[in-house]
Amino acid sequence: LPKKQGFIYLQNIEVEINGKILKHKTINLNVLKEPLETKKIFAKAEINKTKVYPGESIIVRYYLYSRGDVNLTGTEIKKFPKLDKFLKRFHQEQLSPERVAFDGKVYIRRIMYTAQLFANKPGTYQVDPISMRVSYSNRSNSFGGFGFNLQLGKPISNTIISPPVDIEVIGLPAEGMKPDFTGLVGDHEFSLKINKSKFIANEPIEIQMNVKGDGALELFVNVTIC
Repeated sequence: LPKKQGFIYLQNIEVEINGKILKHKTINLNVLKEPLETKKIFAKAEINKTKVYPGESIIVRYYLYSRGDVNLTGTEIKKFPKLDKFLKRFHQEQLSPERVAFDGKVYIRRIMYTAQLFANKPGTYQVDPISMRVSYSNRSNSFGGFGFNLQLGKPISNTIISPPVDIEVIGLPAEGMKPDFTGLVGDHEFSLKINKSKFIANEPIEIQMNVKGDGALELFVNVTIC
């Protein structure tokens, strides 16, 4: 527990494992006099999974959070996330703003942009930030004591950027993998359709295979029907 305000240093961090000494560099900490106030408006990227396999579906949602005492008057996306290290599929969700609890306070959360992503190979990936221009005002009721219900506030316009988010992509397990595995990961439904049931000799037979699921179907190749 820090005893006073200011910079403190954690030094001489050492651990002995099997007779070997492992050292960690000095950690610098800044002890504040009072807790930082939670931001009244901010952007945040949220993903449904932080550890996936190559080709496994990832849904990223970019949210705009605003406190209940903030009157949001305008939003504009200045720079969409590139997400160029992923195979990206268009994904649209139209959800109404909702009240959520964050850091002990009530916020209004709005979806600003969504995407479905697939990583091609193992490694550590980063979900790019989104940049938005927002206009808002702080609500106040200066005349509440006189029976008026007015909302006044100084207009504010800021650019906000969501922090990047890391995703770990781990290798597919080799044990039990079939030789004809195509790389399609996830839950899928397969069906075959034939253009008709009766044919004459040497007549072409048209067969259509339909695949439905959340995997990277764009990469679903080398299919053999026997």
